[in-house]
Amino acid sequence: MTAYYFDEGAFELPGGLSYIDRSVHMIEAPGGDGAELGLTMERKPILPGKSLLDVVGEIRREQEVKLRGHISLAEGECRVDGLAALETRLRWRHPKGPVYHRQVHVALGNSCLTMTASSRWERAAACDAWMDALLSTLRFRPRGQ
Repeated sequence: MTAYYFDEGAFELPGGLSYIDRSVHMIEAPGGDGAELGLTMERKPILPGKSLLDVVGEIRREQEVKLRGHISLAEGECRVDGLAALETRLRWRHPKGPVYHRQVHVALGNSCLTMTASSRWERAAACDAWMDALLSTLRFRPRGQ
C-alpha cells in the first residue's frame, strides 16, 4: 500500500491498482466584486517518454481552445525551490472582462504541478507581485511526507 497525503491527513491506497494524482487546490483573495487574486494548483501526469515541456505544450494547446480570446504574452524558464520550472503568462476574455494568468509548471516525480495565479487584466502587476511572494516562500515536501 502507498500513503496518500493531503492537508488534513493521509490514507493508504490499496495495492493492485495504479493511481494518478489529479488533485486540485484553489485559494482566493476576495475583492469588492469577486476574486481579486486567485491561485489554482493542478497536477497532470508526465507519462513515460514525455517531458515537462511536452505536458506544458499540451496544457497550452488546451488553453488555446478553451479560453476565448487566448493570447500568449510570455514563456520562459524559472526556478522554484531550486527546481527548474517553465513559466507562461497569458490573457483571455472572460464574459466579465479580460483575465490575466501567470502559470508556473514544475516536474515533481512523474507529475507536472501547475500553479496558476489569476486576476483581472488591470491587476496583472499585483498578480505578478503576489505570485513572486508565493514562489519565494514555496518549499516542496519530500515525497511521502
